[in-house]
Amino acid sequence: LKSLVKYLEETHPDPYSAFGGKVFFHKAAFDIQNNFPKAGCTKTEFALKISSFVSKLGDGHTTIQSFKSLGANTEDYILPLELQTATDGLFISGLPVQNKDLLGSRLMSVDDIQIDTILDRAGTINPSENKYGKYRVFRKRMISYTYLKSLMLGLNRKLTLQVKMADESLHKFKI
Repeated sequence: LKSLVKYLEETHPDPYSAFGGKVFFHKAAFDIQNNFPKAGCTKTEFALKISSFVSKLGDGHTTIQSFKSLGANTEDYILPLELQTATDGLFISGLPVQNKDLLGSRLMSVDDIQIDTILDRAGTINPSENKYGKYRVFRKRMISYTYLKSLMLGLNRKLTLQVKMADESLHKFKI
């Protein structure tokens, strides 16, 4: 973390303003470092904690990528789901064949948490300049159980998704 702070100070055009000044920038870094579990954490958990610090810059181009490649830990990556972004939301573009009738539907909620609330939470972990940046990051990372767990307390291994169909009807299904 110390190296990241130094790097941001040396390369970012304005790392301080979003934190309220240089002192508060360093205090936020100090708080993150002191909140790491004494027993350690996984690389993904580490990346998520650091991302929450970097996301405060709110610029969309300063980001931390997870250290794992997709599929490196099959316990972590659980959702057989693909999303695409459109002007008014996230739409299902891939899912298990038993739910194929839901292709093209708009994602409304995950475990009864509205997608806009989840995106607001995602913005505290991943830097985004606007809503579409949040859509982009969320749709790529939501297949990670660890990532979803960082956004939603009480997350179950089987998630309930609510989608809106083209005819405006709402459907819930587990994945």
